[in-house]
Amino acid sequence: MGALTCGTVFFVMPTAHAAEAASATELTTNVISWPQLEAATQSVASTTQRELAKVDFLLEQARAGRLLDATAIDAAVVDGIATVWEKGNVVDNVRVDTLRKPDGEEIEQDVAIQTHPADATAEDSAASSTNLGLETLESFSGATWLSGYCTTTGQADHKNKLTSCYQKYRLSTSTSTRDYFYYNRWATAVGEDISWAPDYQTTRVDVRSRPWTGGTGAGSGVASLTNYWPKAAQNNCSTHSFTVSYGAFSGTVPIQDCEELTPSPDATVKSMRILYDQGSVFNGRVHGADMSLIYATFKGSNPSYADYSYAKFCRNTYADCTGIARADSGW
Repeated sequence: MGALTCGTVFFVMPTAHAAEAASATELTTNVISWPQLEAATQSVASTTQRELAKVDFLLEQARAGRLLDATAIDAAVVDGIATVWEKGNVVDNVRVDTLRKPDGEEIEQDVAIQTHPADATAEDSAASSTNLGLETLESFSGATWLSGYCTTTGQADHKNKLTSCYQKYRLSTSTSTRDYFYYNRWATAVGEDISWAPDYQTTRVDVRSRPWTGGTGAGSGVASLTNYWPKAAQNNCSTHSFTVSYGAFSGTVPIQDCEELTPSPDATVKSMRILYDQGSVFNGRVHGADMSLIYATFKGSNPSYADYSYAKFCRNTYADCTGIARADSGW
């Protein structure tokens, strides 16, 4: 296949302040399967919700520069979660994790969607881009897609949201002692649109990845950080993309923002970080940060990387800000 093609998830609830999260005593998980979603696309009872979700999706795509036909998308509403995806894709599952206070009040919710094109065996297929991030690999060769995931975390009190995604590919290039993997990461932050007051603007997006810890051998097979993108001043604002390559592998990665970015690779701990930061002078509700890396593994191993994402939202002044952070359990 080519790459992960994300849908979008619309939901009502999410994140809490750290003090609130610490007091939560119950974590519940609901996994919505593809058969459930398929069946729900025909539900008469949820017709209005599905159509509204489609309109929101089309508008977000238009703001991202993609004009889609309404007949080219599908939607389903299951357990109050509206999921929208482009036809020709399969949604593996939608996972909803909810934290509750001791009194049962919902204070935080993560919604993750995993999808793949129906032709996932076609290695040279081009990737589609969606509003969950604009830098899925396109026009790539010399690699096979392995996995990918997008998770959206939102705030109940401010309705800001942060979507964090990854894609993992195995390169066809290898040696007698090393295998190579391409890891693609991005995060998109959307500030709350407030009709009666100044909107929340996205001032900072911090994206990091490093070998997974905490599991038996989970990240121990990583031998080295082989390459990374973007390099300092590499981003091209005329095309909003950068080129990645290693051995027989090459591809083009569209990016969301190409100014005010700072790459921070660390070969010692085999990690990569990209920071988008406007500082105290900020503008724009929607911003994102994108990065890629290639890591070498000891022959025959397939270790995982863990991800961290953070977004800062401000309005009026730099003294009126809030944030969302999300990290894998292996971080």
